[in-house]
Order: sequence, then structure tokens, then C-alpha cells
Amino acid sequence: MTPSAGRPTKSTQPAKLTPPAPPDPRDKNTRYRPGPVLTLIALALLAGRREIAKIARCATTLTPPQRRRLNLPLKQGTQRFYQVPGYAVFSQGLTPPGPGSLRHPAQ
Repeated sequence: MTPSAGRPTKSTQPAKLTPPAPPDPRDKNTRYRPGPVLTLIALALLAGRREIAKIARCATTLTPPQRRRLNLPLKQGTQRFYQVPGYAVFSQGLTPPGPGSLRHPAQ
């Protein structure tokens, strides 16, 4: 007799009934990775910029080689123009999430 004789070949355990995790709202912004954005924020804060608008302006003063070393994305249709994040990206990175945004919807 083989070891699996008399045993069902498929699992008879019930399937898990937990709902799938909701999509992360931060996944919408995939143009700029978190590392370069946080680096730009740290650079601006060390330079004395304390407001989001001033942080965004500080990012625009980077030279093209500096932008390339941060691995910022190239502007579409160009070969050497690296885009920098705008005000909205820095605002998203510096604004704390709301109290209900981290809870599971079933709770």
C-alpha cells in the first residue's frame, strides 16, 4: 500500500475567509521613489528650509548631475532633463496620515 492510499489528494481545510488587504493609497505616486524624496527633504531641512514651498524650491536648485545622482526620473521626451518632485509630493511626504487611514476597513 502506498503512503497516500486512502487519503484525499486535495486539502479539505476550509478556505480562509479574510478579505484582501485594501490597496495602499501611497502606491498612486510611483514617479518618485521615497529615497530621493526623503533625501531632498533632509537636504532642504539642513539648509534651513522649514516650509514645504521652500523645500520644493530648494529641490529645483539642484544641478543636472546632482539630480542624476539622486536617480530622479528623466522628463519624457528628453535625454538629460531630470525632473524634481513638486509641492504636492513633498506635502504628501511630510503630512502625517489621518487617524483612520491606517486601520483595516473591517475593524
